Amino acid sequence: MSAELVSGVSRRRFLQALGLATGGAAALLLRPGAPLYESLVGLFRRRRLAAAELNRELLAPLEGDTLAVATSEGTSLSLRVEQVTPLEAYRSPGADGEVFSVVMSGDEAVTLGQDTYDFEHGGIGSFPMFMVPVGLPGRGRQLYEAVFNRIR
Repeated sequence: MSAELVSGVSRRRFLQALGLATGGAAALLLRPGAPLYESLVGLFRRRRLAAAELNRELLAPLEGDTLAVATSEGTSLSLRVEQVTPLEAYRSPGADGEVFSVVMSGDEAVTLGQDTYDFEHGGIGSFPMFMVPVGLPGRGRQLYEAVFNRIR
């Protein structure tokens, strides 16, 4: 039996052409900016952080950014990171560690209670964080605060 296909193209040439065509299609679909590329990169970029991994150095650059918060009802809402503040005055004398707070704001029409919620940020991934509502600043926004007091 001949290695030639009916059209006169060898199996080797056919497989080479198929490989080039597949590679070309992949290059088009997986180029930066293409929807498939962005969704695949997003899957690898996002990771689940443990609460112990959250620190002021990681969270401070998020000031002004929006976090998605998953509620127990299965819905999601957005909170804006207003301020990440060191609270050195509250550190125990001689204790090593970090003390800081994260203040966030959201629409006052939906008030979340004191609880641990799952947060997500496109740059750092998802993480659990305990927060409490701390009052209404006016302007239609509800404030929330998470306080971290870590002793090492």
